[in-house]
Amino acid sequence: MQLETPPAELQELIDRIESTPMGNEELELVRRALAFAEENDLSEWAYQLRMWFNRSTFRMGQTDALLTSFTKTLAIHDSDPQRFPLEIDEDTHLLFQYKWVAEMLHDSPSYSLAQINGIFADMERRFRESGKSMSGYLQTQFGGACERGDWDAAARYFNELQAAPRDDLSHCEACYRSTAAMYYADRGETDRALELFEEIFSGQFVCGDEPEYSESQAAHLYLKTENFDEAKRLHLKSLAALAQHPEPSGIVLRHALFCLVTGNTERALDLVEKNAKLFDASELNVARQFDALTLLGVLTDALQKAGRGAIPVRGTGTHNYDVVLRGIAPAAGGGDFTADELAVFVWDRAAEIVAQFDARNGNDHYAQRLAARKELLDTRYDLPIGIDVFEPVESYTTEVVEPELNSGLEYVAAVANTLPNVSAALDLVRQGRNRHIDGDFEEGITDAFLHLLDVDLSESGVARETLADAFERSGLVTAAKAVLTIGEKLAGPVDEEDLKAFENLIERAQEVDDPASTAFLALHLAQRMSFSAPERANELLSLALENRPTQPVMQRAAIITADLALGANQIEDGRQALEQAAALSYGAIGEDIDVASIQARVGLWTEQYDQAVERYNHAIDIALGAQDYARAWPLLMNLSRAYAGNGSADDAVRALKRAQRYAQRTTATAPQLQAINYALGTQLVNAGHPHDALAPLTAVVDWNMENGGDPENVAAALIALGEASLRAEEYQQAFSAWYYGLDYSEENDLKEAEYGFALRLADFLLDSEHPEAPDFAERAYNLAQEQDDPVQVVNAAKRVATAQVVISETDDFSMLDKALDQLIATGEKDSPEVEVTRIEATLHKARLLWRLEKGIEAGEAALEAVQIAADIDLGEAQFDALVLAGVAFKSAGATDRARQALEEAQRFSEPGESPYEFAAQQLADL
Repeated sequence: MQLETPPAELQELIDRIESTPMGNEELELVRRALAFAEENDLSEWAYQLRMWFNRSTFRMGQTDALLTSFTKTLAIHDSDPQRFPLEIDEDTHLLFQYKWVAEMLHDSPSYSLAQINGIFADMERRFRESGKSMSGYLQTQFGGACERGDWDAAARYFNELQAAPRDDLSHCEACYRSTAAMYYADRGETDRALELFEEIFSGQFVCGDEPEYSESQAAHLYLKTENFDEAKRLHLKSLAALAQHPEPSGIVLRHALFCLVTGNTERALDLVEKNAKLFDASELNVARQFDALTLLGVLTDALQKAGRGAIPVRGTGTHNYDVVLRGIAPAAGGGDFTADELAVFVWDRAAEIVAQFDARNGNDHYAQRLAARKELLDTRYDLPIGIDVFEPVESYTTEVVEPELNSGLEYVAAVANTLPNVSAALDLVRQGRNRHIDGDFEEGITDAFLHLLDVDLSESGVARETLADAFERSGLVTAAKAVLTIGEKLAGPVDEEDLKAFENLIERAQEVDDPASTAFLALHLAQRMSFSAPERANELLSLALENRPTQPVMQRAAIITADLALGANQIEDGRQALEQAAALSYGAIGEDIDVASIQARVGLWTEQYDQAVERYNHAIDIALGAQDYARAWPLLMNLSRAYAGNGSADDAVRALKRAQRYAQRTTATAPQLQAINYALGTQLVNAGHPHDALAPLTAVVDWNMENGGDPENVAAALIALGEASLRAEEYQQAFSAWYYGLDYSEENDLKEAEYGFALRLADFLLDSEHPEAPDFAERAYNLAQEQDDPVQVVNAAKRVATAQVVISETDDFSMLDKALDQLIATGEKDSPEVEVTRIEATLHKARLLWRLEKGIEAGEAALEAVQIAADIDLGEAQFDALVLAGVAFKSAGATDRARQALEEAQRFSEPGESPYEFAAQQLADL
């Protein structure tokens, strides 16, 4: 097709389309370009862009838009086939798009069989007239017959398809096999279906949704054959690949069903809630509505069996479910529907769709599909996958109980617990003032202003004058002045001038005999100075207690005292202050959370991880009891560190998943959400679930790259993404992440990160004995030399030496020897890190010499490592080195030296222990 040079504005849009991945953004660009071409009578360009528009709407599942646009495209072609040809480029053919449209007609019962047959007759005519093979047409007929459950027609078309030659309008190798595999699966020929799926995987056939679609289908079939390892592997592999797509794929819903039948209901719920967009079904795609409804049916059945029927399924109250859930009564209280509310409706609505399809198709195919879905949970496979956990029921149902305010202290707690809603807090203060119970009551309410002084005015929505007036009315004249003069600095960052202003205000409060203001401001300033000027902070605490020794002031002072003690590494003093603060509790949630979380921090510092877990959980319970999700999610992140510390990697992941859920329900910033993603991804790798780590780590990289994030964050995420990919056996992705990270680190002058990427790439390529491994090893070596880090130099030199032996097949250890000399020359010979590095490097050299069949030299190098290990009394290293020396000498025929080394090795273990027996076996072989 001849195309004139487009106007500059259109050319710019075309360039952007060609450089934008398939997704909503690309679709919108095509839409704009098409509108421009049509408005400016650029007919040939409009035709090509409409063909692109058809392709994009098909990929994005916009059935209605595709059907309308394709009809127009066909009419334009028919108006002048020479000017508007069937094929506009090697990737875009009108008859190929006809296959998409013809397939979609089966998805809506509003199209009668007569209409469908008419469309296929037209399609058949066009294929014959084009001179193309009938393969593409027959494949589409075959797929449609399978969708309708017309198995006689399916068998007929399938046989004809085998005889038809393939061409560029045929289904691709992956789709051809995938459709045939599902045909055999529906006929109960599971083994034949799996053979075809394995052809896709072994042949590495790819397409738009392949191999991810076939992996999701094969995973279900492998369950039937009880090959659970392969079923799990395909589930994880497919889901990890889908996470890289710019837009969510409907294949994810197949994985949700897989999770339900394998007993992973929490994981299924998570997939459904995170992919609400997939339930935004087109009006015409009724088959998609059926799939969505029956998945919800199976999910709600599983939730009810798990005793979770009362919880809402997040996202079901959004516009994404408007079509699927049309007709359901509004959720109780608005918002999302609970599993109990969905359960009956979704099955009844699915049954209505079944009746429409079966009436159109003249069989009971959809009724059978519905029955199979309803019975899905009757056959459950015990196959734990990933680490997912239900949130406590309390996080959905807990109601904040209004306290009975019968004392001034209860009012103080109520005000503290109402913040940051300053208006509501001030209303409580006014109510308390109006009660006039007694002087103690009124005096107690004054302590509420201790908390009001913590308010962030920039986010409170209350004018500083309003807040200052409330302070003044309560006699806190100096504190009122602080609100007016310092304002936003009360809660924000401060500089030296601000600290001086605080000091001046405290002086003034003392001069005008304003003890409450003196105490509150002194506490406020002490908290700010606890790390920068601890001595002054202690003086301020004494001043506060001297002027107002009330329970709220005493508790706040005890908390700050604990911080001061811990900052000075006075752990026991800190613990005592925290116990005092806990005993002074009066119900102020923020203070109680602070006490428990600082106690947990002490547990982390002292490596008493069980204590840290218990205290963090206590703080989290307090926060969730008040529905304070903004406090809960950072605590859950810290809880994950405590779990990681005591070796509970799975629990660490669960804590982070909960943190993620709660953070999404607050005003957490995008960088904070990405920090959770990064922590989640790294912990998933640590817990042995690298496939699940790929999505959150990819999200971190993408967000930081798109939003100009800190280059160090990008580098750290790329390192972690590569590690996760490697452990998930996604080797190409691991290499790509590290290779890109190497260039990115160089561009951003991140030398340490660049070294880390070079080292990992060297290891990665050495494993496969790739000829480029030496280049990366030497790059790491040179970077380490630039940073003047002898330990890193040795570690890189080990890779260089390995590359020389494995790739170059030489015994050039000059770099390693030089690096070891450099390490010794640092003068830190007694440093444990230096000595361990020397031992490891010397043993590494010994192993390489042994690989080169230089047994005597290898044994002598190992004995050198023995001596270094003996100097620092490292018995385990001495054993390893002696055994290596023995085996090396033995291989060289030096029997006496081998026996001597092995007998010496036995001194470092006891008879019956595996190390001892290994050495004994080597001796016996001699």
